[in-house]
Amino acid sequence: MSNAQTRFSIPEGTVPLVEVHGTSFECGEQLGIYWRQLAHETFASAPDGERPWFERSDTAEAKAFDRHAPHLRELYRGMMRSANIANPRLPASRTHSGPAGERPPATPVKTACSSYALNGTFTADGSPLAGQNKDTGWGSAFRYVVLKVCSTDGPGTFSLTYPLDLLGYGSSATGLCIFRNSMPGEPQPGFPWVSWCLMAKCKQTVAEAVELFRQLAVGGCANFLLADRFGGMADIELGAGRTNVLTPSAGLLAHTNHFVDPVLTDDSFPGEAEHSVHRLAIMKTRFEAERGRLNWMGALHCMSDHEKHPMSLCRHETPARRGFMTTASVVAEPAKGRLHVVRGPPCSNPPVTHTMSSITAISAFNIRSRGCVGPGASVSSSTASASTECADAGRR
Repeated sequence: MSNAQTRFSIPEGTVPLVEVHGTSFECGEQLGIYWRQLAHETFASAPDGERPWFERSDTAEAKAFDRHAPHLRELYRGMMRSANIANPRLPASRTHSGPAGERPPATPVKTACSSYALNGTFTADGSPLAGQNKDTGWGSAFRYVVLKVCSTDGPGTFSLTYPLDLLGYGSSATGLCIFRNSMPGEPQPGFPWVSWCLMAKCKQTVAEAVELFRQLAVGGCANFLLADRFGGMADIELGAGRTNVLTPSAGLLAHTNHFVDPVLTDDSFPGEAEHSVHRLAIMKTRFEAERGRLNWMGALHCMSDHEKHPMSLCRHETPARRGFMTTASVVAEPAKGRLHVVRGPPCSNPPVTHTMSSITAISAFNIRSRGCVGPGASVSSSTASASTECADAGRR
């Protein structure tokens, strides 16, 4: 009998695309068909549970959605209708989490992701880039989907995500990108961060999203890296009842899994902290060396770095961490409506490019008419006449 241990690897392949079109309600109906079983497990397994926000109008969460992202109420209702869930309820363990029951991470950190945003000074064509390496357990690679919601009455998401998760990691029809990093520490009370993220992705600029974060008094323990199609960027560290907003240095912003703010520093997971510090330093070094000549392929190349493996940006299984590796890499081009996705480590598998054409412009027009755009946003007359066509192009 062989004593060899099973090795976990991710074969060449692509992340499945889930693409829906129509009004938000119609998009929700289509998603309810795709994710019917999971919707029942989430919303129909606790008949005595609490009603989710989209079935209420009296909570702060419901009122915030109605002000900043009213179309999402219609999307969830469409999902419940096609999934045949007449009385959606959330179990008590999920009541204070996000709209789909996602809970904030708690100590210790079980994922170790590396996120970045670059303004136009880093790229050959002057367009901003943002992205992330997703370092998780091996099985995540086979759960991921690329979700593209082409809704006509509000900005849809355009992200790498998991089934039933409308947030994910990536962009939206407005070009607002959010990438998240797990952080050590216990979640703090406050407005659900998942809900804030969904509303923030409906904004036009990072400044609007950060202002909404402050207005809502968001709670939890996590890191959020934000970027927009104009080259704006910010990073929000959230933990220990304190918020630290980081601004870019010479057009570069990056974050891993440790707090930069010394007040927020948590020593509960020292092993991963050493890895995190190295990944942050090498990420900045690799991008700075390519300033002025990067494109999205170059960004993936930088994120394929193996210096000091297994502490590297691109991570592979080791005997000490069996089954733990980089399971996906994402690069967003928010000004172009493109999302480039690799299943598995970026050094090993080919990328696939997805495009949300003309949706940025038309969604900006539509959501302003519904009161979703924050102060300072503007839409030109050419924007209002933009095509609503949503096309996808996959290539290697």
